[in-house]
Amino acid sequence: MKDLPNKAVFLDRDGVVCLEKGYISSPEQLELYPFTWEAITKLKEAHWKIYIITNQAGIARGILTEDDLKLIHQRLLELVPVDKIYYCPHHPYGKAALPYSIHCDCRKPAAGMILRAARENQIDLKHSYLVGDRASDILAGKKAGLITVLVRTGYGAMRLEQPVEPDYIFADLRKLADFLTGK
Repeated sequence: MKDLPNKAVFLDRDGVVCLEKGYISSPEQLELYPFTWEAITKLKEAHWKIYIITNQAGIARGILTEDDLKLIHQRLLELVPVDKIYYCPHHPYGKAALPYSIHCDCRKPAAGMILRAARENQIDLKHSYLVGDRASDILAGKKAGLITVLVRTGYGAMRLEQPVEPDYIFADLRKLADFLTGK
């Protein structure tokens, strides 16, 4: 992966782009933060590629289906200008049968989703960012070689489940967009 031209911001979904509401199973339950559209639009105008990287264990736990998730993500793509959404439907202790109840390399804190997105979209990981509200997000970003950002929305507003050292901490996605665009 030499001379990759694209820089990207990888965003966690729940707690960064959308309000953290636990498992949601329909598009009607999806709720963006008030600043989400403006922040992502500002990043897109500054030529950043935007990808959502999200664990969706509700599928493995039998709370929703992949078809349900596709409808939710279709709605999200209508609301915000992201390039693509990558998701992991797995959980090692899920209630659903194979292929969902497994250990995998895509579930954060593993870096599989990020590395797949980078391969598919020719992303320069050294100059790209991972933005999350949980330790698992930051750890995945570090494993992929990204610059990591913890936002203080969602779970980031509370004490994290394990100590991590992100490269930056911002109040929310809007503050990160201001930082990256110099505005």
